[in-house]
Amino acid sequence: MTRFRGTLILAIAAASGLAYWGCAENGSLMDACGDGIIAGTDPCDDGNTASGDGCSVNCKLEPGFVCVTQGSVPNSVCHRPTCGDGLEEGFEQCDDGNLTPGDGCSASCTVESPTGIQPTLASIQQYVFSPICASCHYPGGSIPSLNSIEISYAELVNVESFFCSNGSGGYAKRVEPYQPDASCLVMVIEGAQGAGGLSMPPSPIRPLNADQKEAIREWITLGAAP
Repeated sequence: MTRFRGTLILAIAAASGLAYWGCAENGSLMDACGDGIIAGTDPCDDGNTASGDGCSVNCKLEPGFVCVTQGSVPNSVCHRPTCGDGLEEGFEQCDDGNLTPGDGCSASCTVESPTGIQPTLASIQQYVFSPICASCHYPGGSIPSLNSIEISYAELVNVESFFCSNGSGGYAKRVEPYQPDASCLVMVIEGAQGAGGLSMPPSPIRPLNADQKEAIREWITLGAAP
């Protein structure tokens, strides 16, 4: 009965956002989650027992957050990393203080490809469309035409493909901003099911490499800007 009553009190304390002390099996007091002091095995303690603020109800680090330990109470100050603030934290591979792609650290704070291609239409045009695709995709040749940045954008973005499936009985767009997996361009360079098994570029032209495919994916994910 005593153990049940103690468990109930702890549950009420946690639900109320109050700090509470736990008891070990031998009856000794353990550290109090929510008192703002990191002790024992707790990786964080932000002075409360609320979840969703970076440090959970049981003082565990929550996904997507970074908790900084400080000397004052509460010991933990938690926040979500902000890409572009110049501080490399959490999921970030890099943070150069801006959201400009093409400078080594992308707009999503990932390290950009050392091969030179970046997730911009200008870079994709330079490294993929002009040297690889435009030999077939030009005005009067195969559609869509891909022989300049302006033409590529006009022929790809928000244009119905009339070829790739959107999975619901209609056609996917050649490029649907923010939706790489729903874009026919991604389907054909990856040989996805929505492209009917077609893979581009066709043989004997070599397939695009992983960096080229990833740059196209990220360009679309970031909104497929001109």
